[in-house]
Amino acid sequence: MYEFGFRLYDPWAGIWLTREPLPAQSWQPLTWHRYQYAYASPISYYDAYGLQAWFEKLSQRFGWLLDCAKAVFRGYLIPFEGFCSPSGYSPRAANTQACWILASWFFEIGPEVQWYGPKSPFTHILRHHMGVQRFRAEWAAAGYPPIYPLPGQPPKVWRIEEAAETPRGAYLQENIKLILSFAGHGSPTPEGLINPLGGVVGSYEFQILKINEDTAMFIVKNETEWESGTRMPGTGYSLLPPLKRSETNWATTLVLVAEARLIPIVVPVVIAYPELAQPIKEINKAILELAKIAPGEWGGVGGRMVQYYWWTEPIPSEGRP
Repeated sequence: MYEFGFRLYDPWAGIWLTREPLPAQSWQPLTWHRYQYAYASPISYYDAYGLQAWFEKLSQRFGWLLDCAKAVFRGYLIPFEGFCSPSGYSPRAANTQACWILASWFFEIGPEVQWYGPKSPFTHILRHHMGVQRFRAEWAAAGYPPIYPLPGQPPKVWRIEEAAETPRGAYLQENIKLILSFAGHGSPTPEGLINPLGGVVGSYEFQILKINEDTAMFIVKNETEWESGTRMPGTGYSLLPPLKRSETNWATTLVLVAEARLIPIVVPVVIAYPELAQPIKEINKAILELAKIAPGEWGGVGGRMVQYYWWTEPIPSEGRP
């Protein structure tokens, strides 16, 4: 017996044990049977919540919202691979993970440092991402060293601005892909072009560690914070400074809300007068420093959150001793 979102299902009988909670539709005879699973056509439909299949059609496109809502209210890392296809990836799982990361960061729920392994949808996408492909090729060109980049070398960083010909074009492109994916038009495979990764992860650091002679571990690190989320395309300037979770409270939230309302004014000013960018940033920082010392630790939003994505790959024969 299996427990779905709203009903119990008996796999031996192939029916629900309780009546359909949604009313039957007079124009749709398939809904008249109150105990039937997926219109008796499980190849064409599936029923993840124990509701009518017409609802499940919406669920296939927007079910990630329900999945994310459950994660947010319970405040834990849900097993995203549970919504993946047999191949190990699904657009619904990717959207759910994107929603969870954004909600977990903004509402400061779940761990401050989050690890996602090989079954994570974003990990599947990253394995095929152009940045990882470039670093993988550079590692090979360097002779497959046991640690890459080598100790003492600067970290390997992929920046979202590299995703298109112009920085602004890259930001626009990745956010359009995020919107399309959330609207139910995500690519069915992690190699596809439409996914929410770029709109959520954006830039990231990359590292490779050899586990043994045959296997290497790939690690991608991403930080979600106000500074990276409000960075102006093509510049090193961010409208808001970073805040740790331990530094946020009700006062910093009020300051962030007030500054968010000023963004439509500040952005054109900074573009027209770049010399004003740093003074404005310093003013924002000073105001937030005062807000940090306000009494009470409740009500904070958007404290820094770090995600690590990891997986292993066999080392090519030419890289083995």
